[in-house]
Amino acid sequence: MTICQGVVILSLAVLGGMIFIKRRESQAGRFLALLCLLCAAWVAAVMVSNVFTHFDDLDGALLARNLAKTFVAAAMATFVAFTWYFPRKAGWIRPRHVAVLYSVALFVSAGAFTPWDVRSARIVGGSLLRLEYGFVHYLFIAYVALSGLLALVTLLVRHARSTLPLERLQIRYVAVGIGISYVLGTLFCLVFPTFFNWGGLFFAGTVAPLAGCLFMAYAIVKYRALEIEVVLNRTFPWLLTSFLLLLPVYLLIHFAGNWIRELDNLALALFGTLFLFPIFFFTLRVQPFIDRLVQREFHAMRDAIDGLIAEAGEPNDPVSLARLVIRTTREVLNVSRVVFLCYQEEHSRYVLIESDSERLTDLTPDDPFLCWMAGNAVVLERQQLVLRQRHEAVRQMACSYFDLVGAEACLTFVSEGRLIGTLNLGRREGRRWNFSRAELELLTSFRSAMTMALENARLYKTELDLREKRVQAEYFARELDDAHQMQESLLPRSPPQVAGLEVVGRCRPAREVGGDFYDYLEMPDKKTSIVLGDVSGKGLKSAMQAVLSCGLLRMRAGVGGPPDEILSEVSRELYYLTERNMFTALSFAVIDRRALKLDLVNAGQPYPLLKRDRGLKVLKLGGIPLGALPRADRRTVTVELRIGDLLVFFSDGVSDASNSEGEMYGEQRLYRLLDGAEPGITSSDLSRRIWGDVEAFVGSAEPFDDITLVVARITDI
Repeated sequence: MTICQGVVILSLAVLGGMIFIKRRESQAGRFLALLCLLCAAWVAAVMVSNVFTHFDDLDGALLARNLAKTFVAAAMATFVAFTWYFPRKAGWIRPRHVAVLYSVALFVSAGAFTPWDVRSARIVGGSLLRLEYGFVHYLFIAYVALSGLLALVTLLVRHARSTLPLERLQIRYVAVGIGISYVLGTLFCLVFPTFFNWGGLFFAGTVAPLAGCLFMAYAIVKYRALEIEVVLNRTFPWLLTSFLLLLPVYLLIHFAGNWIRELDNLALALFGTLFLFPIFFFTLRVQPFIDRLVQREFHAMRDAIDGLIAEAGEPNDPVSLARLVIRTTREVLNVSRVVFLCYQEEHSRYVLIESDSERLTDLTPDDPFLCWMAGNAVVLERQQLVLRQRHEAVRQMACSYFDLVGAEACLTFVSEGRLIGTLNLGRREGRRWNFSRAELELLTSFRSAMTMALENARLYKTELDLREKRVQAEYFARELDDAHQMQESLLPRSPPQVAGLEVVGRCRPAREVGGDFYDYLEMPDKKTSIVLGDVSGKGLKSAMQAVLSCGLLRMRAGVGGPPDEILSEVSRELYYLTERNMFTALSFAVIDRRALKLDLVNAGQPYPLLKRDRGLKVLKLGGIPLGALPRADRRTVTVELRIGDLLVFFSDGVSDASNSEGEMYGEQRLYRLLDGAEPGITSSDLSRRIWGDVEAFVGSAEPFDDITLVVARITDI
């Protein structure tokens, strides 16, 4: 019995000391540590009283018994104070309330040293203390009963008012654990010895605090009440290993004790040395096995996470890596919901990744709570943040975040002070839905490896994106080159070889391909047409529109007919074949060399120019671009020509050409250049002069639009 009481004292003292060391900043933790130490002191005083009783020392036994009652009175006051501060301090509590509580305990315990506590006492049989109690002792019993009931009722009320599941579980387990100690200790140490004279059951009352504290230790390990780290799961394997070691040693000494005593010092030293080696190897083999057997779930988690770290080290993109972590975490921790929040640079926001889906959130790196998380790179829990966070703003932002991800715990991944991702865990399935400290520490242990894996995944994705963009750039470069060659093939390779007409044309796209084109078409009755077109927009799409427009025009012009009818039919075909926002501006000039006549139809192009001798005439003729409307009236203008006349057709790229200062070339500058051209100038010379003047004006500025120029001269047949 004395050995059992010693175990109780040692266990309570160790538990109280551990609680005080781990949670000395918590008022509830300090009261719980004091409660454990007072219970240990009470059991020690009872044990000392039994020793004095065994030696027939009545005075020493009574003194130890009175000290035990003093410790009990202080313990009950501590019990009540603990309920006022657990799990959070009650709003109405002030230091004076605690002072009054301990003053009452001191007053009650002082009564144990008065004559009114025990009227008579004697030792029976050298092992039993017989007492006849006074009225002060009954007051002491009433004090213990009322204070215990007050504490338990306080815990039950706080349990009923709490809305947090984890807080309710902590209160429930602590209430049951302390209630066991209170009820059993009161029954076996006060009620039964006082009212029924059953002193033989006093020992059971002294064991009661250990039973209650073990129950609380279970709750502390399982539900982390007061965030106290208890190392029972680590010490138990060593205790079992020590027992397995001591058992063969005890058997060896029991059966070979006489033989060992007959050995001399040298033989005994040699025997001890040889016996030490099997014990050492036995410990190396057995202890890890027992450790894995006792903590099977923990080691399974550790092995799975080690495998996850090894697999995450392979090159991977962030989404695939996140899904790998989600799948492994769900299996290891038995969690139904696991969500990964990962930062995506291309969107400058965070994406929420689940096992089979992903969605972009409104969270950015500048979000206040995410910045707070980056500065508190730990495992964050909803319940603990609500319970322990002092700032109301942080609590509200935390609740909003956990509601968004639908989780109870969050593991952050931080690189260079920036939050690159979070692993968000829902409740566990089964009876124990929260996470133990060992599980959370295990998750924390792979944060560094996981953070590095995320950074590698980001770099890997960046490299893949660069490769993809490089391949796409090469592909588009080839496509543009093919389109450029196609467009070049549509342009006339040489001027038309017809008598009485000298034509020079040139086209320079602003990009690799453009929407400008020109062409020379042979028509019936020995007529030659000059076409200059400009498709809306730039690039590959405009180039394809130019190919289509040029092809339709060639096909229709070969049949012949009035120019306005030709363009009307082509415009109708383009309207139904192309997009609504695509249209083609066109100048269509039909030259009759024998009659020296020009039939001109204009569809949205700049007005062509006619230079005759030293004069310049603008052939003002408007019109709607081809493909803009299904039907549009076209007007043909007929101009009489003379030998030596120069016709200039140009796209708006000439007039809109801009220099580095943003100034445009303009049509007036072109008019002045043509006015200044000497009579008899050839079409090729005039074309070179116009191109040279435009290029000199533009200088080093980037071309803004496609430039197309066609110059035709009427010569003698």
